[in-house]
Amino acid sequence: MRGAFALLAALLVACATPPNVSTSKHLDPPARPANVSATKHLIRVQVVEVTDGDTVKLLYNGQRITARLEQIDAPEKRQPFGLESRAALARLCLGRPAAIAPVDTDRYGRTLVRLHCDGVDANAEQIRTGHAWVYWRYAREVELFDLQTDARRARAGLWGELNPRAPWEFRAR
Repeated sequence: MRGAFALLAALLVACATPPNVSTSKHLDPPARPANVSATKHLIRVQVVEVTDGDTVKLLYNGQRITARLEQIDAPEKRQPFGLESRAALARLCLGRPAAIAPVDTDRYGRTLVRLHCDGVDANAEQIRTGHAWVYWRYAREVELFDLQTDARRARAGLWGELNPRAPWEFRAR
């Protein structure tokens, strides 16, 4: 567990270091759907596994990290649309150039991140395509709510279901 905290601290320091002082390669901010906020400093990683629609395993400097996409909540695997959500994130991120902006650590020890795959903000894309909900309890960006409203109106992804159930309600049952 101590190693995970040390790695998170290193990731956060790397994000806080100005690009002209950084020891790692700096990426330009990626293209973002629907004007979701840009992240200045990103760390290159490799997505080696997609656990579900909001959790991935990353490889960074030879270490495996479990990362949770911040501000979103995807259906659980055994919940309706759970497998589709996982598949959408896998199509977007597996085998593509990826970068993260680490934000924090959650209560389960996962690194909370903004994930960018091939220049696309994966957190926002999961919302835009109807593969996840905005996790309103932790969301800070109005733009994500706008993306969700648009997806809902278009009946995209899980919004095409008759009565989609939010993951936090599904877990509480």
